[in-house]
Amino acid sequence: MESIGAGFETGFDLAAEQIEIQRTGRYLLVGEIVWQGASEGQRALYLSLNGSAAFVADHTIGPAPAPNPTTHQVVAVESLAAGDTIELRALQTSGADLSSGLSYGRSASLSVSWLGPRNPGP
Repeated sequence: MESIGAGFETGFDLAAEQIEIQRTGRYLLVGEIVWQGASEGQRALYLSLNGSAAFVADHTIGPAPAPNPTTHQVVAVESLAAGDTIELRALQTSGADLSSGLSYGRSASLSVSWLGPRNPGP
């Protein structure tokens, strides 16, 4: 477990490439990938809840001509329960191998920030 401040913890399972929520509440979720430049295909970035295809957030962008890398982000605020897992998933439709690039030392990242208790009500 890795501490994220004020006694809150989050677990990152490198083998499963997911973050496990340790405390029920509202969270800010931010995923990012830097795509290498390619002039074909769409790129999609998703945040997945509990390994399901029911995504909590998604964002699609068009191609970016080479050689320019493209920074792609997806952001969501969600109510999550202890034990939920969040994954970052990236897809592309260029028809060729298209890897992530590197820009300012970044390639892909996922962050989870606790905002406070889950909102009461429906």
